Amino acid sequence: MTLWGDTAAYTVAPGAPRPAVDTAHRGALLALVERLEMVSLEIPRRGPWPPEVAKAVTAMLPRRRRLSPRRRASVCTDLVPADSRELALAVAVVPYADYVVGITHDGTVAYDTVDQGTAPRFELTATELQAVQDYMTAQGVSPDLLVPDTRRDTHG
Repeated sequence: MTLWGDTAAYTVAPGAPRPAVDTAHRGALLALVERLEMVSLEIPRRGPWPPEVAKAVTAMLPRRRRLSPRRRASVCTDLVPADSRELALAVAVVPYADYVVGITHDGTVAYDTVDQGTAPRFELTATELQAVQDYMTAQGVSPDLLVPDTRRDTHG
């Protein structure tokens, strides 16, 4: 149980199309925004990316690094979802990150994914679950693709 109530683990149904996976990631992050204190992520510097992702990756690079002849293979950063600019960056890139960990204000992991979004785990309250499902529906994605995560709990 969290300060916000009971949570349950969810993931994206195996075999879901990539646009549905991306939508579930973004919906979960938006639903969790009030609980998240920080989102840590690592994203490869090179795509190919959809335009909104490429723009966000570039925005996350410090100016001196953009101009440096020696570039790192990936961008590692911590974002604060309470900052609307940082939230927008996180929403753009989370489905494509090598890893993402969303830490709540009470120190628990509520958002966890690796390998460019292929193995997500979202710890959601009933209200957050409904918000993700509503977001998916609004984006034209079946909310039935968000399913209970039956993998062993890795956070407790």
